[in-house]
Amino acid sequence: MQSSLEEQDETDTYSVPYNLQLITSILVEDTEHIVCIYPRFWPEKKYLHYSSSLDLSSTGSYEIHCLPQHSIVELPKALISSLGEEEINISSIEQKSFREKQRAEKVKVDEKELEHIMRGVYELGLLKKISKKEDRLDSFETSSSGTNYFLFEQFLSSIEPLIRELRRTYSQRIEQVSTLRGRLTNRGMVNLVARPSNQFECTFDEFIVQAPIYRIVSTCFDVILSSSFQSRYFWLEEHFSEFRSKSRRMKRLLSEMDSYSVPIAIKELEQFMKRTPRLFRKFTTLSPLMMSILRKELSALSENSSLETKYIFKAYTNLLWEDFLYIVLSEYFKDVEKQEAYPSAWDDVGGDKEVDFSVENGKELFDAKYMLGKSTFSSTYQHQMFFYLMAEISSKHLDQQDPATSTSLPIGPERISLVYPIEIDAEESESTTQHRPNKAITGVLNVLNANNTVLRRIGLPFPDSKYIDEMRRMGTSQWVKAFVKKYSDSYSILRSEIND
Repeated sequence: MQSSLEEQDETDTYSVPYNLQLITSILVEDTEHIVCIYPRFWPEKKYLHYSSSLDLSSTGSYEIHCLPQHSIVELPKALISSLGEEEINISSIEQKSFREKQRAEKVKVDEKELEHIMRGVYELGLLKKISKKEDRLDSFETSSSGTNYFLFEQFLSSIEPLIRELRRTYSQRIEQVSTLRGRLTNRGMVNLVARPSNQFECTFDEFIVQAPIYRIVSTCFDVILSSSFQSRYFWLEEHFSEFRSKSRRMKRLLSEMDSYSVPIAIKELEQFMKRTPRLFRKFTTLSPLMMSILRKELSALSENSSLETKYIFKAYTNLLWEDFLYIVLSEYFKDVEKQEAYPSAWDDVGGDKEVDFSVENGKELFDAKYMLGKSTFSSTYQHQMFFYLMAEISSKHLDQQDPATSTSLPIGPERISLVYPIEIDAEESESTTQHRPNKAITGVLNVLNANNTVLRRIGLPFPDSKYIDEMRRMGTSQWVKAFVKKYSDSYSILRSEIND
């Protein structure tokens, strides 16, 4: 029986990031390691480990490591170094942050117990697909590990409806022809006088299906089909098999296309993004995703990477918490503005600041905090909320200067709420508090004819892996709405009156 990596190599302390949500496959020697980092507000809170070396029916050696966020675990050094850009060693974190983290107990479990955790991590990540913020599509970052599987899946699901009907387009060509076609080029006219010949250099438009955008799409399919996503772990391999079949099926729809090389595809896509033909504007929202795939692939090729570390899925739960709350707030309020931007308080100092949500034209501001409730009222966040308060008053004060929009009613938000996640079984009585401004601030607000804004923190139940796994077939938005309905007693506090 093959010994585990822990027996072959020394271990080291690994500090798990507080907000990273990850599934990755790492090949160390002859063993595949699947590392999954799951949300800190799930009830498991342990380092769950499975090794196939203990299973005589296993066809290949693999281990699964499920780690809770914001914890400290012991991992083999070889595995920590293979995590690459996601590695955060104990030496690189602040002592204060380190002291707040708790060591996660390592527990050996059956692999079936881990499937719902990984499915939950993946399905929760789908929230970012419905985010309305354009820069959340994906940055054009490079990675020596190539494109992660999640981006490939996003691409396939987005491109499928766009290539059902290939559209022909005009493409300009310059060729030497024996009969005049289109018009002579400048050089062709010079040669006609200086060196008469039966060959003419002409420029003409050809109506073909080889539009650059289709060739770029075809190149992306080539990248996907050449990727090495395989796993000894049945649950992952089942995903990968469906993924490869779907890729091959859609690639056949582009059988007429000549793919570009990756560097040329990047240049062509840059031109497409600068000047998008009207006929192909439906590809505009997909362009950043394709650029990310191509640039990551180029980086991996240039570094001659063996792709021993493959990122299947990567997201940041603090951003997913914002996407989750957007769906929740939209259930309770008609007018929800996401990422309301306020200008910096001083000219030429910093950029715009964004509050996560503004409802009913600034009547209440909500800010998502992916942290424990006790941390939400830190001095840093109090200063942040005070800035939002004054910025909202300032924006409404400008309206007061216009007779058409002027009103005698107080301006500014009535309440600012900091919303943080709690475990489903947490004590609700400890989760919500609200505070009125002190006398000095109240006096200032009265002079400004502004509301005496209440500061509130709210703890709302965070969906766990078992619920997400059971309800995922409903679709992302629908399972969120069903969750809110199930825990309506907790979520209805969002609409509570100021004096409640």
